[in-house]
Amino acid sequence: MGLDRGFRVYDAETPRKVRRRFERSAPEVVTRALELVDARPPDRPLFLFVHVFDAHSPWEADPAQFDLDDPLYKGTMDGSSAGLERLIQATRAGHPPTVDRIAARRHYLAEVAQMDRSLGVLMEGLRVRKTGPDQLIVLFGDHGEALGETQVRPYGHGIDVDLEVVHVPLIVQGSGRFAVPPGQVDTPVGLGELAPTVLSLVGLPGVGTGRDLSAAWTGTLTPAPVFAEATKPSEHEDHKAWNNLGFERGVAGDGRWLTVSPWEASRQVQWLREDSRPVGIHGRDEVIAAGQLQTELQAWDRTAPPHRAVALSDDTREALKALGYLE
Repeated sequence: MGLDRGFRVYDAETPRKVRRRFERSAPEVVTRALELVDARPPDRPLFLFVHVFDAHSPWEADPAQFDLDDPLYKGTMDGSSAGLERLIQATRAGHPPTVDRIAARRHYLAEVAQMDRSLGVLMEGLRVRKTGPDQLIVLFGDHGEALGETQVRPYGHGIDVDLEVVHVPLIVQGSGRFAVPPGQVDTPVGLGELAPTVLSLVGLPGVGTGRDLSAAWTGTLTPAPVFAEATKPSEHEDHKAWNNLGFERGVAGDGRWLTVSPWEASRQVQWLREDSRPVGIHGRDEVIAAGQLQTELQAWDRTAPPHRAVALSDDTREALKALGYLE
């Protein structure tokens, strides 16, 4: 898939099949990552990328290990694919059992807690190995998960750009020449800005058009619209929409989040704050804010690349099917 370009060692062995894909748990990934760190030349700089996948269903971590279990629960939601599918169908029908929804969230949070514990093992492992005084650690998620928030697409991700799916954690910690002062930044930023940020911090030329986010912790970050696009609306495939213009898209700006769904001919806007819910665009303020954000989105759309035919090898096509990106 080209993701190994530039890495001296690229370890993507995933020996265990889960549904249509292959996985390796976070504890296994971290163990392997530390083994690779131990095998590297000790006098060389270290660039380490560690990817964990556990929060995808089925949710197999034991909630009891993280004080998340409920001994009184007698329902069928056990974190399995079958249990989740029953809950999805009940949600779409409009009568999801509340106890099952809570149980699903417990299983999901157990997976997140397992990843969190494993990342703690990784951080401690790097600390005791004393990889150097100049360290930069960037922790981020690639997407969130809809946990019953919507009735039509109640659990999952990739089909839409609802805020619970695209609002992800981002933590930057540095020491030595990469020192980052403590604090929290409210200005929206995008994942496409991480690569230019890291490259700038280590003194290398940037890639893409994203901002250098180090300005965020020096107080000089200029607010700019942040965009997102869905990439897997399986019920609305269009081979002409290689650039995703036929898929749901969103833009953040001025404290709000606008989503545009081409196939539903609908728009929704919501505040960028906790527990905010999307609303239809009716009031004067919503209409003005949505119009400004839509102008930004339309300008971004005009920069989209044209459709191009892609030739895939049989191996690549099978790999994409296993990951669920091709039917």
